[in-house]
Amino acid sequence: MKNLIISKLLKTLINSLIAGIIFAIVGAMYIYFDNYIGMFSLGIGFILCLLYAYDAYLIKLPYVFDNNPIYFLETIVSLIGNILGAMLIGGILHLTPFYNNDILNVFRDNYVNLNHFEILFYGFINGILIYFGVNTYKKAEQPIARFLVLILCIIGCGAFLNVNIGFASFLFTAKFEGRLWSKFFTILLGNSLGLLLVPLLRKLRGKING
Repeated sequence: MKNLIISKLLKTLINSLIAGIIFAIVGAMYIYFDNYIGMFSLGIGFILCLLYAYDAYLIKLPYVFDNNPIYFLETIVSLIGNILGAMLIGGILHLTPFYNNDILNVFRDNYVNLNHFEILFYGFINGILIYFGVNTYKKAEQPIARFLVLILCIIGCGAFLNVNIGFASFLFTAKFEGRLWSKFFTILLGNSLGLLLVPLLRKLRGKING
């Protein structure tokens, strides 16, 4: 039993590393294009993780209440793996001219100027949008509906401020700035609260219905 748990967690770690790499790449595209093309690329990142069953924290978290404690451990491991995978790509891109372009500097400066409450709020809204996008992808019967709703929800996230785990860790790790890291954890908290809101309300509704 112990060996089975360890093997599951190791598999989750590897899958989450791949997911972190994907999100770092699409996050870089989001910065570079800074328009709906970039936002669309974020949706592609989520679709790839869902299609290939790569473990992304933002995809796994809403379902912790529907699974056993091992799933909760897998979710925590997926967060660690996502950040490490994104750090890998962030470190590589940090050695390229990409980090010297004006678009990145403007985006970063705008991000620094946001206070923690604003970031928490944006992260919360994005968490809700991501939940509905991912949940619709999992449950919709028509393939076109699955992809369309997911893409639209992720574009909505980009409109508020892209705060997915891969992009945030990719950007902040490459810069090694403590104040940005503190805002990253504020983003993470907002994302988590948004992702858990609807599942918690649904459980509460179920208890009321008896």
